[in-house]
Amino acid sequence: MEEQELAERCRQGDNFARKELYERYAGGCSVRACVMPATAKRHKT
Repeated sequence: MEEQELAERCRQGDNFARKELYERYAGGCSVRACVMPATAKRHKT
């Protein structure tokens, strides 16, 4: 799954997507720090 899809699914309340993000990024950065830039790009219109 791509980061943008994971972020969208997290916003929709998908716990599987949250788990996937956590497992992917927990070692290097916080999930919020990784997701926020991806979601911010999407909302700039």
